[in-house]
Amino acid sequence: MSDPKKLQSFVKPSTVAGMVESIISCKWSLSVLQMVYQGIERPGAMERAIDGLTTKVLNERLRKLVNYGILQRYAYPCKSLKIRR
Repeated sequence: MSDPKKLQSFVKPSTVAGMVESIISCKWSLSVLQMVYQGIERPGAMERAIDGLTTKVLNERLRKLVNYGILQRYAYPCKSLKIRR
């Protein structure tokens, strides 16, 4: 996750508000964060755990959460990827 001190030094309050609004306004983002909190790290497992969540939407949400520094993406030396907090 991003260092909060570094984040404060270059992110404007309006940008932070936009990030928070973008996350909270999407029902899938909160569901994805809940899955990560519960220890579900594989995208396929997230899809199976959340009814109605499509691969496309999940990938968009994960990408956005990684870009905001809320989640980090790790590539493990195995076939499928995991997302960690």
